[in-house]
Amino acid sequence: MSRTFSVPTVNSPSPTPPDSCCHNCRRLLLPQDRFCEGCGTAVPPLPCPTCGTVTPSDEDGFCNHCGFRVPTSSADYQEQILSPRFVAVSDRGLCRTQNQDAVAIALSPSFATEHSTSTTKHSLLTLCDGVGSSPRAELAAQTASVIVTNAILEAIAQAHTAKQPSTSNLNPKQILNEALNQAQQEVMALSSPTAPAPSTTIISAWIEHPVTRLEASSSVAEAINIHLPETHHLPSRASPVCPTQTNQVTSDSSPSHLPQITLAWLGDSRAYWLSPCSSYQLTQDHSNAQQQLTHWLGSDADLALAPPQFHSCSIPGPGALLLCSDGLWNYAPAAEQLQAIAFSQADSGLKVGSATDGIEEPAIAPARRLVEFARAQGGKDNITVALLLFS
Repeated sequence: MSRTFSVPTVNSPSPTPPDSCCHNCRRLLLPQDRFCEGCGTAVPPLPCPTCGTVTPSDEDGFCNHCGFRVPTSSADYQEQILSPRFVAVSDRGLCRTQNQDAVAIALSPSFATEHSTSTTKHSLLTLCDGVGSSPRAELAAQTASVIVTNAILEAIAQAHTAKQPSTSNLNPKQILNEALNQAQQEVMALSSPTAPAPSTTIISAWIEHPVTRLEASSSVAEAINIHLPETHHLPSRASPVCPTQTNQVTSDSSPSHLPQITLAWLGDSRAYWLSPCSSYQLTQDHSNAQQQLTHWLGSDADLALAPPQFHSCSIPGPGALLLCSDGLWNYAPAAEQLQAIAFSQADSGLKVGSATDGIEEPAIAPARRLVEFARAQGGKDNITVALLLFS
């Protein structure tokens, strides 16, 4: 089964789905939230798909009126478009009865002090794949993605409140590690007298964009429109610039004016760098020879014994950062395959990083191509991608 989408214009980004954030302050919400923790606004419950009654479900997620399970969100198919270059798409696939993936993307405001000539913008991507063998895995994925994203945003805001010279002084690895531990606690709290806590994989990417004060005053829609210096050259395939992954953040001696990526993950959700010049996988799967997970969040997870893995590097040149669940990469595990699928020119004569009359293809087009590819291959699992373009 295939579907055809029209590509939106770059000047008309769609908002984040309304059931994933507060209507008043736009703070990301947890699936079980009844009130926004940021502003106190009441969160309306979703209607029961069976009887249509709009009433809160019980602690196990069942309708108090008819007894059928109430979905935690309208997650069968979702698109999030924060800017023409920054999007996420999640699809239930063709064989699963429920979408147990979750994704959250966010942009932080730019904070520049009175005496500074530059500041840092932050882009956040967090993708989770609920472990299907655990109960209510979709709750684990949704909870973890929201908790980690909000924790990072709050750390950035607190750094500004504390009047630090620049948010560039933040320690992404430390903050990500604390956020993952907080997410572990919140997912464990989802246990009930009748069911253990659910489980999920997670991968989170924190991108720091150094910008000038003038650039910092631009609109949110242009927050990702950061061009690399003309003197910076793409690496050859034989010599990728991103260092080998380790369980520690890699020291990076690249110029400070280049955007920096810090990744943290547990499980087999992946991050890739895609570029016409050089594409490669940025993460290593936490799984054994039998494809069983060795690291995860939630039930029976011990982050002291199976801690998150971290990796950091500079943006190597024009290209795209891709986060995805195994519902995609099981069909195309190689970075070069994903690059070819995403930027196949099926809908446009433009490539990532290229421009015609100053207009680039919006990121939603390659994101949709990746999802549609997985569906065309059988769509046996949930399919989720988050994509951030750089030129």
